[in-house]
Amino acid sequence: VVTIDSLNDNAYRGMAMAYKYINMPDKAEMNYLKAIQIQPQYWGNHNTLGVFYYHQGRNEDAITQFKKEIEITPENIKGYTNLGGIYFQLGQWDEAQKVFKKAITIEPSYQAYSNLGDLYFYRHHFDRAIQMYRKALALSDQDYVVWAGLAEAYLWQGTQSEKAKEYFQKGDGINKDRPINQIGLGHLSLLAKDTLEALRIFEETLDNTDFKDLSIFLQIAGAYINSDIKNI
Repeated sequence: VVTIDSLNDNAYRGMAMAYKYINMPDKAEMNYLKAIQIQPQYWGNHNTLGVFYYHQGRNEDAITQFKKEIEITPENIKGYTNLGGIYFQLGQWDEAQKVFKKAITIEPSYQAYSNLGDLYFYRHHFDRAIQMYRKALALSDQDYVVWAGLAEAYLWQGTQSEKAKEYFQKGDGINKDRPINQIGLGHLSLLAKDTLEALRIFEETLDNTDFKDLSIFLQIAGAYINSDIKNI
C-alpha cells in the first residue's frame, strides 16, 4: 500500500500519472481531481487534467480545464496553446484563430506562429500561412515540419513551385528519417509531369526510411497510372 501526504497536490498528480500509464483512467482522474481540490489555484493541476481529458477523448472537459488554467494565469502561453489546439482539431476555426492570436500577443514564440500558420493553411489562407511560417522559422529554423508547411503553402498558392521546391529541400536536409519533404518533392515532380523523377523520389523514400506512409504508396500508384510505364 502506497501512503502519500494528503495535503501534497504534487503527490496526487504523480499518482494520477502512474494510474494513467497502467491504463486505470478512473483512478487517474480521481487523483487529478484530488490535486485540484488541494491546490485549486495552481494552473499546473488544471493543465495536467486537461491534457488527460484530451487523451481520453473528452474534449469538452479538457476545454473547461484549459479555460480555468487561462483564468488563473492569463499570461501563461501553455493554456492558450492547448485550448487553441483542441479548437483546431474540432474544426472550430474562429475560436482557434482567436486563441492562437492571443498567444502571440502574450509571447510571440516559434510555436505560436507555427500554430497560427497551420490554421491559416487549413483555412486555405495561404498568404497568411506563409507569413506565419516565416515568422516561426525566423525564431527557429530546425523544424522540418514547418519547412514542409511553408513549401506546401507556396505549392497550394499555385505560383511559386520553385520556392516550394527550395523549402522542401531545406526541410529534407534537416530530417531525412521523416519523409514529409521528400513526398512533397515527389508531388512537385508529378505536377511538372516528370513522372520518372517522381517515381525515383517515392521509391527512394520507401527504400531509405522505416516510415511507411500510405500517401507514398498512393502517389506511386497514381504516378504509374498516369505514365506510359507498363511493367512494374
